[in-house]
Parts: sequence; C-alpha cells; structure tokens
Amino acid sequence: MANTFDKFLRKYLFFVLLFHYQAIAQYHYTENISQTYLSILNLEEKKARQELEQYPSESRAWKILLENYLDVLPILLTDNLKDLEKKQERQAERLSQLENFPQNSPYYLFFQAEIRAHWAMVYLKIGQPWSAFYEFSKAYYSLTRNQRLYPHFIPTQKTLGFFQILLGCVPEKYKWIATTIGLKGTIYEGKKMLRDAIQQNEWYSKEAQLLLVLSEMYLLNISPENFIKCDASCTVLEKICNAMIASKKQRAFEVKKLLNNLPFYLFFQVPYVAYMRADAFLQTGEYDSAIRWFEYYLNHTQTTNYIKASYFKLFLCSWFLNRPDTTRYKIGALQQGSLRNEADKYAFEFFQTGRLPNKNITQARFFTDGGEYEKALNALSFVEPQKLSLYDLAEYYYRYARIYHAQKQYDKAFEMYQKAIKHGKHLSTYFAANSDLQLGILCMEIKKDTLCAIQHLKQTLSYKKHEYKTSLDAKAQNLLQKIQHRE
Repeated sequence: MANTFDKFLRKYLFFVLLFHYQAIAQYHYTENISQTYLSILNLEEKKARQELEQYPSESRAWKILLENYLDVLPILLTDNLKDLEKKQERQAERLSQLENFPQNSPYYLFFQAEIRAHWAMVYLKIGQPWSAFYEFSKAYYSLTRNQRLYPHFIPTQKTLGFFQILLGCVPEKYKWIATTIGLKGTIYEGKKMLRDAIQQNEWYSKEAQLLLVLSEMYLLNISPENFIKCDASCTVLEKICNAMIASKKQRAFEVKKLLNNLPFYLFFQVPYVAYMRADAFLQTGEYDSAIRWFEYYLNHTQTTNYIKASYFKLFLCSWFLNRPDTTRYKIGALQQGSLRNEADKYAFEFFQTGRLPNKNITQARFFTDGGEYEKALNALSFVEPQKLSLYDLAEYYYRYARIYHAQKQYDKAFEMYQKAIKHGKHLSTYFAANSDLQLGILCMEIKKDTLCAIQHLKQTLSYKKHEYKTSLDAKAQNLLQKIQHRE
C-alpha cells in the first residue's frame, strides 16, 4: 500500500511540476522583453518589431502583448486609424491565443486584461463608447479576479489602479449604473495602487508612472506634484509627459526647453508635440513663432482634435499682432475639426457667438497660463474696468485672481475670486465655476477650513452650463473624495 501511494505521489508531483514548468515557459520573462518595452516607450516601432522577431517560443505570451502595444500606440498618440480593421482582427486572434495558454499563472488573466484595456482606450479615443465600455468591463472583471487569486502580483495593480481612477471620475448621476453591474472604484485607491506599482521599480513601473501622471492631468485635471525623474534611461514618452507637466504647472519657458531636447522627427511622428510648442510660444508672447508651429500642427496632424483650437489661437496671434486678415481662421475653426475636447468646443463657441473680448484681458489670460505673471499684470493695467461689459468684468476679476493665486497672494486672490463669482454666476462661462473651485482649494489648503472647502466645491458642481464643466466637475469630485478620506 505504501509503495502504491509513493508511486502516486511521485507521479502527481511530476505532473504538477511539469505543468508549472510549462506555465513558466509560456510566460518566461527575459531582459530582451525589458529592452523591447523601452523601445516601445521611445516610439521606436521598427526597432521594437525587429527585437520581437528574435523572441524564443518561451516568451510567446510577451510577444503577443508587446505586439498589441505597437498596434494601439499610433492610434492613442495620433488618432492614426490606418489598418484599424486589421488591427481589430489581430486583437481577436491574440485574445484567442492567450486563452489557450496555461491558466495556473497570474499572467494568464493579466495579459488578456491588458489587451482589452488597450482597446478600451482606443475605442474611447475614436468615439466608440459602447465598444470601449465592453472592453473596459471585460478587462476590469479579469483584473479583479486576478487580484483575488494572486493578491501579491503587483502588475495587476498598474492597470486596475488606472481603472479605479476612471471609475472614481464617473459623474455622481451615473455611478449607480457602474455600481449595479459591479464596477467599483475610487480615485484614492487607484492612485495608491499606481504608486505601489511605481515603487517596485520593475518593467511595469514606467508605465504606471505615465498612467498616474496622465490620470492626474486629464482625468482629475490637477497638476502632478513632481516631474518624472529623467536619467539616462528616460524614454521619449516620459520626456513628453514632463513637458505636459510643465505646461500644467504654468511654466511655458520650461515647456520650450524640454521640447527643444526632443529629436525633430518626433514633431512629425507625434504632431501634438508641435501643438504644445505652439502653445508655449503663445503664452510667452512670441506670436510669430506660435503661428509657425500651429500651422505645422494643422499641416501634419492626422486627427480632428485641436484643429478648431489651433485656428482660434492663430486668430489670437494675428489679433495681438494687429494683423487684419483673420477671416480664414474663423472659417477654419467653424468648419474644420471636431468637438470632442473642451479646447475645440471653446474655440467653436468663441466664433459662434461673434463676441470679441477685451484684447488686454485675453493677453493676460495666456500670459498667466504660461507663468508670465508680470506680463499679465502689465496687460491688465491698461484695462478700464468701468467701461467693461458684465462678461469682461467677470473675466477681469478672474484673471487678477489667477495671477494673485499663482503668486501666493492668497488674500487678494480670495477677494478677486469672490468678485468674479458675483459678476459671473449667471453667465454661461467658467469664470464663476472655477472661482468657486479655487476658493475650495484655498479653504482646504490655506485656511484649513473643511466646511468652507466643501461649500465651494459643491457650488462648483452646481453650475449647469459652461465650457469646462466636465473637467472642473471631475476636479471638484476628486477634492471632495480627498476630504472624505481625510475625515
């Protein structure tokens, strides 16, 4: 009996170890994978594909995942929809292949979730929300199951953390839908997961850092606390992100410096970088340079995004330079491009209303956006407030408030925000809404008055219609969640 049991045990252990080995072999990680991952983050597609050709069969699962990165990145970065149908077919093939891989590994569900997460972002980017929702929910369920099965497998937290932030940004009136179908998440928990992934300093840490930074800037509409640390291994995507952070922090001079260090071919490969450079020139008052780079963007972009915004800003540059021929910019803003982002919506509404704002106040706005506060104050000094319309008067006080806030003159900022609210609360524009938001931040961070902060943040959410409602509401919700977690 004992011999029989020993034979059974030996055979059982043999098959267990063999199955475990097969699982490891299919998901085998090598330094080559890390190198290809860096090539992808450096936007070196040709090099990455050459490296993938050399992969051994033991790393087949990794090859499938990294090939998917190469398919989706051009869409996410440039809206390049070339060969979209073929790429969609390849996605289905990849998922089918991965389903046949050994299931006794945390990578089994993780790789499938990663591919679905990539495509959820693609569908969101190209305006197919139902397809995005389908892929998102499939990825979310795989990730949450993987976390239950393998709670110490940190790569899961990279993508699940990003999903948590996305779910935390869902407007209150729609949250019940997500909760009903089991999609739950908070901004606080999502950021914590991403930070945990970053601290591991593993192959996924760079992507986790990028996801955190992009979430803060474009989902939560806040300025990241720190720049991404750039050493010799700093990738092109990390450098672009640092330029975005500098822009968010109102440092136009630094944006120009960071973008000057990028290879020139990148402005052709990712035209949005040219748009960022043009914006920086506009914000420092170098209008001829701004015109050149906005036109470069319009001539090279393959997307419909920021077309209207570019024409609007070309109009502004010509207006500031007192050049009369601006009709073509107005026509471009009204007839070309799309209305999928707030900058384009603002540009379209600007020309649709036909109302020309005060030139000095408008210049002050862009100087402030670039951190050129003395230039902004100088522009405002030429304004005669008693001659302004109600709209311009609201913006006049709002611009002063933004400058004083940036200069840490908080009492003056508080006073000016209140005046902007008084004159702008009944206008269909964002001056009052963002003034309440900023007062909420001042109450929370400077006055340490939680009740005051909650009052102003809730007031931000109450404004029914303005150009930046989506982003300002998301920021107010994020801050209210922060207060809730502190309590």
